Amino acid sequence: MSERRVARRYDLSLPVMVRIPAQGFAETQSGRTRDISTKGLYFVIDQDVRAGSNLDIMLTLPKEMTNGEEVLVKASGKIVRVDVKPALTIATRSWLLNLC
Repeated sequence: MSERRVARRYDLSLPVMVRIPAQGFAETQSGRTRDISTKGLYFVIDQDVRAGSNLDIMLTLPKEMTNGEEVLVKASGKIVRVDVKPALTIATRSWLLNLC
């Protein structure tokens, strides 16, 4: 299988807030990123989600990454893949579509 990624991926575990309005999650769900790129991120939440769902995310990049100040990132995107892991943890791949 050939590599289809066009953006470099960075292994990075950060807290992330996720909201998936179409699935009735009016409140945000807490999760953690596993990796981040300029095109998307891989995150883990303890919620059942569906591929194709739109979502909103919010996370803060630490000052160590930005050479100065913390940077709040808000984005909208679409879930393109869902991986169910053995410990009943849902790992969700989401490619970001629009930065707010």
